[in-house]
Amino acid sequence: MKKKGIVAIGLLLSLIGCGNTPTTAIDKETTVELSQEELASIENDFNEYQPNFYIEYLSSEFDTESEIKDIEETIEFIKDDPSEIKSLCGKYKCVSGTKEGDLYKVHVEVVEGDNWSEVVFPPRDVTFKKENDSYKFVSNIFDWALGSNLEVAYEVEMPELKGATNFYVYDNLEDFPNESFIYAVNNGKKFDRLLLHEYTDDNEIINDIYKVRDMEAYDYNADGTTDLIIVGTDHKGEDNVLIFHYETGDESMEGYFYEDSELSESLAQSVDEITMENIKKALDSMK
Repeated sequence: MKKKGIVAIGLLLSLIGCGNTPTTAIDKETTVELSQEELASIENDFNEYQPNFYIEYLSSEFDTESEIKDIEETIEFIKDDPSEIKSLCGKYKCVSGTKEGDLYKVHVEVVEGDNWSEVVFPPRDVTFKKENDSYKFVSNIFDWALGSNLEVAYEVEMPELKGATNFYVYDNLEDFPNESFIYAVNNGKKFDRLLLHEYTDDNEIINDIYKVRDMEAYDYNADGTTDLIIVGTDHKGEDNVLIFHYETGDESMEGYFYEDSELSESLAQSVDEITMENIKKALDSMK
């Protein structure tokens, strides 16, 4: 009974405010959807190349301070060399977005290609802080999976790299009929593009895989580096196999894959039927 009485008195005192320190409501930022007017304003800023050259941020993958610093240095280089401005390309559409205080996250689609050397321009989520007319970019994350053929996407832990590596196949590009490309993406960022074809001097496609059926990382020679087996059909509908080796990068250059044409051709001719199982057995016999 005594304990209940003390509790009751404490409750009464709290209700009338005796002995209590005044409390204040905690301000909490809420996430708000961007209006069409806000999106249009941001889109207009993004598509205006000069004087801020936001295109350098929008066309690059980044989420670290060092990557942002590299972009800032590139922008300064462009400003010092007006001839570089002529090489800029790209146009964007801001589809949707949110803001939380001064932090914005906008989903952006590429309307016109923003990199002369690329064939795929995935949508991206751009995060930045906005103060008046100033943009401070935080990250730009590309969605490499969207638009690829996810039925043959492949994920592997490469010993040469930290984190997961994904291989996304693009075999339905309008501007590249009968051609396929594989984008190698580590921790969400592209580090290489594998060409699944060669050209003759007459611009004829040879030694290719147009429709990927299967792929697998298989270190057949046990040298500690990744070998990638890709099997499928070429643009003529015939079975084929391509073998790629990984070349480890260094401080000045990222790692990359290169195709071993001689080995690919030898394997294709050495098996009765081109399947992943048969190719692996053929590779094992070379040990």
